[in-house]
Parts: sequence; C-alpha cells; structure tokens
Amino acid sequence: MLKIAIQDLKDGNSDVSLSVQVSEIPYMFPEFFGLISLSGVLIKSGKHYSFNGIASCDAQLICDRSLVKFTEKITAPITVSYLADTQVFLLSENGNEDIHIIREDESFIDLSDEVREELALHLPMKRIAPQCRNKELEENINETSRTINKEQIVDERWSTLKNIHLNN
Repeated sequence: MLKIAIQDLKDGNSDVSLSVQVSEIPYMFPEFFGLISLSGVLIKSGKHYSFNGIASCDAQLICDRSLVKFTEKITAPITVSYLADTQVFLLSENGNEDIHIIREDESFIDLSDEVREELALHLPMKRIAPQCRNKELEENINETSRTINKEQIVDERWSTLKNIHLNN
C-alpha cells in the first residue's frame, strides 16, 4: 500500500518518496511488475492536504507489430486533494471526485487507488517495441518474414516436387 503518514504533520510542504512491490497494490494490471515508485510533495494547509507527484513502474508489453516482448517504464502524474472533516465525511455518500473527504483522526492517506488508476491510464494504446518505432510497417513485415524464412527447415524428401511443372 502507498500510504503517507499525516498524523501530527505540521502545515507546509513535505517531500514524499515511497516504493512498494506491485503485488502489494490490489487489482494492479498484470502488465506491471517490480517496484512502484512514488515521489512528490505533500502540502498541508489547515485541514487540507494536497499531493503532487509522479508514479513510475516497469511494464512488460507485447509489440503490436512484431509480437516481441519488451519492457517500458510507465510514468504518471499524481495529483490528489484531501479534506480532513469528520462531519462532512459522515454526511457524504459518494464524495466529490475532485477532493477526497477523510476523517480528522486519520493517520494515513492511501494513494494506492490513484496510483493504480493513473498508471493504467498511461499504458500506451499502441504498444510498439523500441526497435520497431522508427520503422515503417512494411519494413517490420519484411524483417519478420526474413526471420521466418531462415527458420524454415527444408525437408529433402520433398525437393523432387519442385521440378513438377503443371501446364494449364
């Protein structure tokens, strides 16, 4: 879990740097592996908390052109605001999406959901391996077919069939 301790925090800016394993974040997308790093600044002003930072994690993707597995670092900006007000927290059903309401006696702010969602949104729609990015699609197809042709094994028992010519 990506939790930031807020109990007894004084007004002002606090630097935040956290790292957790992907397996510690529930419902994380299967593309992600390794460590999730979160760094940024937590700003406290009275009952208001704001976090601005960046989350990053490695993802294993499959190239849409060559079907080669490759690893890419996914980074996402994280911006979240909280209001510590127990009365509003108890009265709110779903809350506001712009500002999260928490109880005044909360010890931590959990950013796990926000980080999971933002990293998932920043997965590329077109997953192109680095070696295929600067090439045209036709070049990738030709390279793939050359690789397949080299890998084909010729069975000499069928070589005599090459000499058969059918007249139409």
